[in-house]
Amino acid sequence: MAAMSEDEKDFLELSKMGKGSDQHCCVPNCNSNGRRHQVSFHRFPQAGARRNSWIQAIRRDPGPLFNINAYTFVCSLHFIREDFKWTPIRKTLKADAVPTVFSWTRDFTPRRELFKHITPNKKPKLKSENETLLDSISEEVNQEEDIQESEEHLRNPRFSNDDAMIMFYTGFSTYALFLAFFNYVQPAANSMTSYYYKATDTINLSVSRQRTMVLIDELFMFLCRLKCGLFEQDLACRFNVHVSTVSRKLITWSNFLYFVLGSINIWPTRKQIQNKMPQVFKTLYPTTRVIIDCTEIPTERPSSLALNSKCYSTYKSTHTFKSLVGIAPHGALIFISSLYTGSMSDVEITKLCGLVELLEEGDSIMADKGFVLNNVLSGTGITVNTPPFLMNKGQFTKQEVEETQTIARLRIHVERHIRRVKEFHLLTDLYL
Repeated sequence: MAAMSEDEKDFLELSKMGKGSDQHCCVPNCNSNGRRHQVSFHRFPQAGARRNSWIQAIRRDPGPLFNINAYTFVCSLHFIREDFKWTPIRKTLKADAVPTVFSWTRDFTPRRELFKHITPNKKPKLKSENETLLDSISEEVNQEEDIQESEEHLRNPRFSNDDAMIMFYTGFSTYALFLAFFNYVQPAANSMTSYYYKATDTINLSVSRQRTMVLIDELFMFLCRLKCGLFEQDLACRFNVHVSTVSRKLITWSNFLYFVLGSINIWPTRKQIQNKMPQVFKTLYPTTRVIIDCTEIPTERPSSLALNSKCYSTYKSTHTFKSLVGIAPHGALIFISSLYTGSMSDVEITKLCGLVELLEEGDSIMADKGFVLNNVLSGTGITVNTPPFLMNKGQFTKQEVEETQTIARLRIHVERHIRRVKEFHLLTDLYL
C-alpha cells in the first residue's frame, strides 16, 4: 500500500474530528475557527525550504510567542484555487503550495498572464549571463545607496526642521543633537539582534524578515514611546507598521541602549570634580564628591506574594522600584544604580549599589536625613554631610537651622535631575 502524503494524513485526522472541531488559523488578523467557518485547515510542512517559505509568508517568526507544532494550522482562505488538487470527494494541497492570500496583500487573485506571440522574422534578444549579473549588481548597489541616504534623515521632514517638536517627542533639545546621538549608536545598531532571538539561538537568515523601518525612524519611535508614553497601537498607526512590529522594536532598542549606554564610564576623578566645583562648595563643603538621593518608580503589582511584599513601598503606598541617583557638585549626573525593590531602605541600597567602592579616602557625601551611613562608612575615611537631627532637643539652634538650609539649598539640584527623569511619561502614565 502506498504511503500517504502529509495532506492526506491531515485530511483523515480532521475527518475523524468531524464538524465543529476547535481548530484555529495562526495567520495574523485571521479569525478562522473550525466551529464557525466552513474552511479546511492545513499543517506546516515537516522541514525544509517549503516550511521556511510558509513561515516567511505568514510573517511570524518562531520564538517564545509562536511555537510551531502538530496543532498549528493555516486555513484554506490563504491559498489560491490553483494550490489545491480537486477530486469529486475532497481537495488536498499540492506539494509545492505556499500561502499567498493575506489581509496585508493588495491583490487577492492572480492577474491573467499575457502571452506575446513571437513572429518568426524577429527573434528576441537574450541577455548574456554577464549582462544579467551586472544588472542585478547595479540594482543592489542602488538600493543600498537609497537605504543609506534614507537612514541619515527622518522620513518625515517636518521634524527635521522643528527643534520644538524634537524636544517634545524625544527629549533632545535640537534635531542636531538627536542626529549626533544616532550617529554615535548607528554602527552598533546595524548589527543588533532582534528581541525574538536569544544569544544561544541559531538565526536562520532564510526566514528572517527584511527591515520594515530605517534605523533612525526606529530610534525616533522608541524615544516617542519613552518621552510621551504613546501606546503601541498609536505608534503602529503613526509609523504605518503592525503592532507586533512596534513591540518587538521597542524591546530590541531598550535592551540595546541599556548595554551601549550602560558601558559608558560617567564617574569623574577627584581632580575633575575639584576643577569644576562651584565656589560655594569650595567654601563650605570642599571635600564633597557626590550628592545622592533615592527615587521610586511605580510598577505593576507582582503576582508572587513574596515579590508583592518586597516591592511594596510604605512611603509611596504602592508597589515601586527604587534607585539611587548621584550628581557632582557642579550638577553633572555621575552615578545611577540598578533598580531595587521598593521596600529596601536608602541605607541598604547605598551599601549594595557599589557607590562606596568608587569613593576615596577623604571624600564626603551630601545627602538628606534618610541616609544614616555611619555604620556603612565606618573605617573607610569617607564622611557624610546631612542636616542635623533634632533628637531629644526641644528645638534647633541657630547654627543648626542655618546648616539645614545650606544643605537643602545645595542638594536641591539632585531633585531637579530626578524630576527630569520623571517628566518622561513612560514612567508616569504607563500604570495608571
